[in-house]
Amino acid sequence: MSEFQRVGLLGRREHPGVTHVVSELLDLLDGRGIDVVLEDRLATLAHFETRAMQPRDAIGANVDLAVGIGGDQIVELLIYYLYTLLHLLEYLHLRIYQLNQETQDLIR
Repeated sequence: MSEFQRVGLLGRREHPGVTHVVSELLDLLDGRGIDVVLEDRLATLAHFETRAMQPRDAIGANVDLAVGIGGDQIVELLIYYLYTLLHLLEYLHLRIYQLNQETQDLIR
């Protein structure tokens, strides 16, 4: 289970590669069961118009994590780090659960 229940994606749709990056992030986040909100300007990109959308100034108050997409090389690193962070959070959640179970077994 992820610490992030709702993630907002913001960005500049005119930058090359943004559509691809948004698609990759949506696949990753959807696969983890994380609710995603798109900035309304991103949602107008091809096939994103059916997604939840909000104006840029409203997203920050309604999400646990906001990800800005700029269209430069940093985006690939962002995807990598977000993917790694989600895996780490899942591992830590599982390990804490295991430790709790072991503690309960010792108490009994």
